[in-house]
Formats: sequence, structure tokens, C-alpha cells
Amino acid sequence: MKVLVYFSSEKHKANFEGDRLRKTIAGALNRSEVEYALEPNDTSDIVHLVSPEDVEIAEAANDKGIPVVYSALYTEGDPKARFVDKKTGIAHLTPQAIKALSYASLILVPTPGCKNFLISEGIEVPIEISSCAVNKSRFNLDKDVEKELFWRYFQREPNNELIICTGEYDNIDAIETFLQVAKRFPQVDFYFFGKQKNWFTLPRVCKRAIRRKSKNAYFSSLVPDDIYRSGMINAKAYILPGYTMAGVVTLMDAMASKTQIFALNKTVFKDEVIDKETGYVAISGIELINLLTKYLDGEIPPTVEKAYEIATKQTLEQLGSFLKKQYNRLLANRKKD
Repeated sequence: MKVLVYFSSEKHKANFEGDRLRKTIAGALNRSEVEYALEPNDTSDIVHLVSPEDVEIAEAANDKGIPVVYSALYTEGDPKARFVDKKTGIAHLTPQAIKALSYASLILVPTPGCKNFLISEGIEVPIEISSCAVNKSRFNLDKDVEKELFWRYFQREPNNELIICTGEYDNIDAIETFLQVAKRFPQVDFYFFGKQKNWFTLPRVCKRAIRRKSKNAYFSSLVPDDIYRSGMINAKAYILPGYTMAGVVTLMDAMASKTQIFALNKTVFKDEVIDKETGYVAISGIELINLLTKYLDGEIPPTVEKAYEIATKQTLEQLGSFLKKQYNRLLANRKKD
């Protein structure tokens, strides 16, 4: 059995979540001694994809009778691998996502809430739940070299506490929430990571807000995986403002880093982050700021230990075993047909 885990030859800084999930899948298959290919070929028995943009590969495999597995709703923070359009604040599958998933023999999702969402969107393909495996060795909280990577990359000294935020540069709600809380805590460094936008095409209101940022607020495009992971290990908190959906891959990174999560309920599916158990979920930007303020002031307790348990519950070996079982079942069904 050979599995195609497709990596695009086109390099985008913004594809960090998609590539991290692909690496996780490939690592899990390697642990289970399942052969895999990274580029399309005529010898793959299974095709495993993570992005709607790979729809042509899914269609070609489907035409040949090759089972297609899609990992969906793990990478919503990645513009190159997201399935959901939430510009209006209401989540819906994009037309491309609906088309891509129609070619799947099996869809994997991270939580029951995600499964219910796909069903509500009219997806009739079989769906299985599989949490995102985390390689604990990549989150060595005591390894100074790992921690130093972030500060060396940005050429700064780690003098202050760090808080990381992810969002979109053209989302004024996310920008304003980020800047308000940064202004409230001048002794803390705040980094906002998002897909780099052309400054000239940004809405005027966003440009005005960014220009007026406080000295402790920093905006950055997406950075290499090891730099981002180093930042998450250093961070005291990870915040998700705005409308853009969170990527479960990044949520798991925060949990595995024992970084406290604060999210708007609009940015997570139900049961991705459990309020007061694995993070804090707010219904408004003002409440999000108040919760973070209380946390930094020591008025509410951290939830990082429970989150860490969940993030590290599934190992690469367990994921590999699960995937191997699913692939074999699909191939057995194919022979019956």
C-alpha cells in the first residue's frame, strides 16, 4: 500500500498549517511503516489530501477509482487550506470545498462539532473523527535553544512577557481587539501573525489602526514553522479575535506548548476549545479583553494542564495505526466493488 500525501511544489508562507498537517500525516505513516509519496504518481493506492485547492488531484484519483481521504477543518487558519468562508461571521463551506469533498471516500475531522457542521452543510460522505496528533518531542518547554529561536529571528531580547495573536490584516475587529489589549498591558509584548496583505489594498480603517499601534504591538507575516513554534513555547497566552476560524493544528500547538488560549466563540467550532476547561471563550471582543486582563492580573486560573492532556493524547503511532486501518478498509471495499 502506498499513500499520496501531496505537498505542492509552490511555496507560500501562508501555507504553514497545511504543510504542518501534511508533515504530521507523513510522520504518522512512517511510524506505522506505511509507504507514502509526496508527489502525484501512478502507483499510489490511496490519496490523502488536506486542502480544497487540491481538488484536481482528488478528481483525477476519483476517476481512476483510487480512494480519496480528506482531512477537513484542521487548517482553517491557513488561507491555502481552509474549507470555511466566514467573511459574514457565519460559517459555510466554500464552493471549492464542497466540490473537493464530493470526491472523497472518507473525510476526517478533529471533533464531533466539526462532523455535525459538515453534515449540516449537506456533506454525505462518510466522516470519522480523529484528533490532531502532536509530536511532544517538538515542544520541549525546557530546551533553551528552542525558546531562543523566536527572539533571535526578530532580533530582540526576551525582556517582556509574550502574547501571540493570529488573524487577518483586513479584519478590523481582530486588529482593534489586539491593539486594545496591547495598550492595556504596555509591559507585555504582543505579536500579531497573519497572511501578509498588500498595504495599499488594506481597508483604510485597518491601516489607520495599525499606524496608531502602541510600541509593544508588533505585526508580522507568517513565519517558518520552527520560529512560530518557538514563539508559542515562549508565549503566556494565545488569543483569537475577529471572524477568521482558528486552525486546530495551531490550537494544538498552543495546547502542547502549555500556552493559555483565549478565543471568540466565532473563531472556534463547538468543542475545539472548551470554555473554562481548555481555554476561555468569549462572546464579544470586550469580553475577550476582560478575560485576558483578569488572567494577566491573576484573577482567573490557567487551563493549560487540561489542554496539554488533550493535545498530547494521540501520539503519531496511534494516528498512524488509525490511518492504516482506515486505508485498508477503503481498499477492501474497493475490491468488493
